[in-house]
Amino acid sequence: MSVKKNRLGFIVAGLLLGILIAAIDNTIVATAMGTIIGDLGGLDQFVWVTSAYMVAEMAGMPIFGKLSDMYGRKRFFVFGIVVFLIGSMLCGTAHSIAELSIYRAIQGIGGGALIPITLRSFLTFFHRSCGAKCQECSARFLA
Repeated sequence: MSVKKNRLGFIVAGLLLGILIAAIDNTIVATAMGTIIGDLGGLDQFVWVTSAYMVAEMAGMPIFGKLSDMYGRKRFFVFGIVVFLIGSMLCGTAHSIAELSIYRAIQGIGGGALIPITLRSFLTFFHRSCGAKCQECSARFLA
């Protein structure tokens, strides 16, 4: 795939921002969990808020990885961002822990599309040796 050198920086930045929103989401919720439980109640169900996201994200990764290989990465990357943002907006409207858990699962579906597409895209846009270095950097970005 031929990409102009001056556009490559923007592509990498966009991919890393996409992976950042998927990766940072669990830590944000963990730090805000005390306030969330105080507002919504449901102390006995709070574990589902994080678990729903993680299960949906992990289930979506192989599915969206394969679909993006078959039908194009850009389409599914944009899909992942849109689904993630819709899930985020819905999380802001949640009135109970159960609703929040469902909306977090929607976010997880979006996050599950972003991570494998980003990692695979680095090998597409860069020479194999440089692509491996980019994957390493994005893995550090995830950690």
